[in-house]
Amino acid sequence: MRLSVRPQKNVNVQILRAVAAALVVLDHVILSLHEPELTQFAYQAGNIGVWIFFVISGFVMHHSERSHFGAATNAAAFAWKRFSRIAPMYWIITLVVIAQVAASTAAGHEIPAHAVLTFSHILKSLLFIPYVDAVAPPHPILAPGWTLEYEMIFYFVFGLSMILPIRRGLLFVLVVISTLFLIGTFLNPLWVAADHKSISSFMTDCVVLLFIASIGLSAIWHATEAALPSWFLCVAAAIVSAVIAAFYVLKLQYPITPLCQMLFFIPCIAVVAICAYARPLSGPIAQIAIFLGDASYATYLSNVLVIAGVVKYLPRLVQELSLPASLFLVVVAALAAGAITHVLIERPLLRKMRQLGQVRRNHGSMQKSARA
Repeated sequence: MRLSVRPQKNVNVQILRAVAAALVVLDHVILSLHEPELTQFAYQAGNIGVWIFFVISGFVMHHSERSHFGAATNAAAFAWKRFSRIAPMYWIITLVVIAQVAASTAAGHEIPAHAVLTFSHILKSLLFIPYVDAVAPPHPILAPGWTLEYEMIFYFVFGLSMILPIRRGLLFVLVVISTLFLIGTFLNPLWVAADHKSISSFMTDCVVLLFIASIGLSAIWHATEAALPSWFLCVAAAIVSAVIAAFYVLKLQYPITPLCQMLFFIPCIAVVAICAYARPLSGPIAQIAIFLGDASYATYLSNVLVIAGVVKYLPRLVQELSLPASLFLVVVAALAAGAITHVLIERPLLRKMRQLGQVRRNHGSMQKSARA
């Protein structure tokens, strides 16, 4: 199969990261403002953002690593890159939350069940290991980290697959992820809403299918030279809006069944596909959106702290504004704080981790030369 030459970084997909982050932030803001009539809207917006993130994750993994299959050293390099990208920033924000929870506990404030500070909770949170308590579904101390527990499964499976030639490697990913899904359907039938009160049902949720779909999307994208006009991005925006609105039209309530959830996966995959195939946006607004996409991980991790801070320390400002104005203010504050966190903490941290990775590779090369 003849492969097309695709750019190393897809501008539109990076912009879509910013949109996904904004949807997650909107979810958290609405829930923090305690607007019961908007709760289901918040859940749907947040889930659409998370599902788009999952599709982008698999798409980018295949896109960036497709030429690196067939060597254990490349698999190790992939593992280091993913660790460097995900773990240090997550640990920093988690430690901040731990300090905040400890202070709140000492002051006698009520603490969410998933954030109770036990040695087991702290250790499992830092190691991306899900845990269940009597009240909440699996969530680490830093609540948004639940998605990273799925990501770690995918990274582990994808990293192992890179030891093999690409076709066998991708087949391995397909078999392992499909097996997880089939186990999930046995534990929780597709027509029954999942409560995720067990680790096994949580880790075999149908959301794992998004990783398979995203790899397939990237493979097709690289195998073709087709391109869509930029105005197709308006279609992508319309799809996102329609999917969220459909929740109200159909009067659905969370938790929804896996079968219903998978139906919503289809437009999320379509949105990423449109962004991948559309001609890249340009101009100052696009550059701002790309930057927000670059900062999306920092925003995703830090937004709960920012939102809680704004609601707690600026209550009068939030209460005196209309609901749309309050939502806009807090969402913008969270996006801005995420951007600042990205520039001041995440970027320097990533540079340092890349330097450490280079030192590690140089040391390995010297050892091989010495043995030779």
